[in-house]
Amino acid sequence: MEKELLEFCFTRIELWTFHPCAGYLYTHTIILTHTSSYRFDHIAVGVWSIADAVPFLEDELGGKPLGGAPNPVFASAQWEFANGGVLEALDPPPFLDEASLNKNFMHQFLTSGGPRVHHVTFKVPNLDEAIASAEEKGWKVVGVNKQSPSWKEAFIHPKQEGVGIVVQLAEHRPELRPPWLVELVEDPSFMNSMGSHYKRPSFESDHPSVSVVGLHLSVRNRDAAMRLWRDTIKGTPEQISSNVVAFSWQESPMKIFIHFNDASDEGVMHVELQQARPWKQNPSTLMLTQRSSSPLPHPVIGAPFLLTAPSTSRL
Repeated sequence: MEKELLEFCFTRIELWTFHPCAGYLYTHTIILTHTSSYRFDHIAVGVWSIADAVPFLEDELGGKPLGGAPNPVFASAQWEFANGGVLEALDPPPFLDEASLNKNFMHQFLTSGGPRVHHVTFKVPNLDEAIASAEEKGWKVVGVNKQSPSWKEAFIHPKQEGVGIVVQLAEHRPELRPPWLVELVEDPSFMNSMGSHYKRPSFESDHPSVSVVGLHLSVRNRDAAMRLWRDTIKGTPEQISSNVVAFSWQESPMKIFIHFNDASDEGVMHVELQQARPWKQNPSTLMLTQRSSSPLPHPVIGAPFLLTAPSTSRL
């Protein structure tokens, strides 16, 4: 992997470090089927502490924990919401010494800009074909890792006009996990041995309060954005307004909203949520975002969250 991408995407991880997105240590509620088309799988945020994100994602939003995975490079946890949308949180390991921590990609990411959206993940039927297609269309692909037969990944570099976010392409074949790893997944004592930092709360909601509508990005180059999200990532475009296009995928409940703005920096604007059911508890944090046209970053998650009514989508 190129040195310049360390703050953006994952370093190479051996099988024994249990790649989180591959489902190695996830509970069996996670989808374990191989996708037949491009699928928008999840939105990932980088945070200083996953534990600190739980009150917002679970208690306020009612997210249902899908599971999590620690490893020597970073830890992750995922939550599913009312429409099947998934948010993932990543944090740096708490046990690294200072020298190792300063070299850690997630620590570098957080130090450079604080908690915020880190990447979006698309599961693809065949990674080699996805890489070839992306490169043919002019995109710089980095961080290619095909070491594990059950999880192969690559990244479209974010510092290209029209991108605005780290885009992870992943081929997930859980049926190819080695037997010894499957046995370890089913051993609850393993997670307990990793320490209290990674123990998940016992609460599991069957009543999520919100749906994750999608991620809003600001982009300057319309042609480049269409070449990425429509032609490369296979999204179906829908013109929402003169300067906003929404991209959807048949197998995903979430969308990517591209706002074309020549004057703004390219990157994340906000995550859009939509109220789906009565609140589990008073959503004090969200009450600010639904009254503001420019939502402020969440104090722990970093990303701005915009709450919309069930029949509307504020752009």
